[in-house]
Amino acid sequence: MDIFLFVLPVSILQVIPDWFLSKVLGVLVFPPDGFYKLGTVSAYMAGLWTIPLFIIVYVSTRFEKRYPEANPISKYLLAGGSALIIFFLSEEFMRLIPVWYAQNVSLVGHTAIYVLFPEFVLGIFATFAYFHTEHKPFRTKLLWAIPTMFVYLGALSFSYLFVEGVWKV
Repeated sequence: MDIFLFVLPVSILQVIPDWFLSKVLGVLVFPPDGFYKLGTVSAYMAGLWTIPLFIIVYVSTRFEKRYPEANPISKYLLAGGSALIIFFLSEEFMRLIPVWYAQNVSLVGHTAIYVLFPEFVLGIFATFAYFHTEHKPFRTKLLWAIPTMFVYLGALSFSYLFVEGVWKV
């Protein structure tokens, strides 16, 4: 429950980066699905990030408890690697439902290349933020959810600039 209370507000705030990608950059499309939209983003996206973020943080916390003697960086690398795998698979398969899809960007399969690094960073930072809020009041979790969203948004912007702007030229 403690992890859920952290990842839920992060998930809700993740609508902002999705909105930036869809409205400002025009590289993420949420097809008409009959659901209420928050800007250009389907409202259910506010909760959809909860599942993968929960798994990523849970795997890292279990690893730390099971292997307390392991290098402290290991739990963060595990979080980043888990995020990379989970989000890559999400990017590939969500197009089939269809929940969202990328457009006008470099792709590997159906996955935008520029999102891979930010999703790796999101896994690491979400885990880092959770460890700073573990067993603390909900207000502390809310305060750490905000920079988690901003780190992801910044990583997306940086990655988009370099993958689509510099390397693609």
